[in-house]
Amino acid sequence: MASHFASLSLFFILFNLVSSELFLEDGYTVTTVVDGHKLKINPYSVVSRPGSSDLVVADSAGSRFYTLSFPLSEDSVVKRLAGDGQVGYSDGELGSARFNKPRNFAVDVKGNVYVADNSNHTIRKITNSGL
Repeated sequence: MASHFASLSLFFILFNLVSSELFLEDGYTVTTVVDGHKLKINPYSVVSRPGSSDLVVADSAGSRFYTLSFPLSEDSVVKRLAGDGQVGYSDGELGSARFNKPRNFAVDVKGNVYVADNSNHTIRKITNSGL
C-alpha cells in the first residue's frame, strides 16, 4: 500500500511540473492536396517511397494501394498500385491481387511495399514484378 501511495504521490508531483499551456507553431498552413471524396478513395495511411518522389497510400476500406507523385496538388495524378478493390485473398499481378482491408504497411529502401493484411492473417509483399 505504501508503494502505491509513493507512486501516486510521484505522479502528482510530476504532473504539476508539466506546463499546461498550449503553444502553436507559427508559419504552418494546412492544405488539402488530394480529396478522397472526389477520387472515391479512403486514404488510411501514407508512407514515402525511399529514393523516389512517390507516396504510397493505403485505402483500407477499398483494399487497394495507390501512388502519388510530387509535387502534390489538387491536380495530382493518383495511380492504383495494387488491389482490385474486391475484399479477399489473392496473390498475382498487381491489378488482380486482393487484400482484406489492410491496416498498415512499410516501404523498404528498394521500394518494395510490405503489407500487414490483418484480416487475411498474412504479411504480403508488393514488388514491381507483382505481389
